[in-house]
Amino acid sequence: MGKIMLNATANSKIISKTFQEFQQFNRMKNLSEDTTDNYEQTYEVFAKHYDCEKPCMTLDLGVIFSFISYLRDERKVCDVTVNTHLSNIRVFINYCR
Repeated sequence: MGKIMLNATANSKIISKTFQEFQQFNRMKNLSEDTTDNYEQTYEVFAKHYDCEKPCMTLDLGVIFSFISYLRDERKVCDVTVNTHLSNIRVFINYCR
């Protein structure tokens, strides 16, 4: 079974709304509650750093680097936690595309 490709208008969707759709899609895929909770926690941390009322197309490498700096410098989290958040964000960004 191939990947479902989103059309060009998908990138104009708002991050917060797309995240809700992403979580609904994850529940339909029957992901564990722990997994969806981890995604939710990462999103909440990310939303404190970045305006999630912007379109998904604004998520670029600069935003990710800024998020890494935010995690390390302001939240003072360890490297394992940074990598966990990055892994979770990567899954969401791939969904956005």
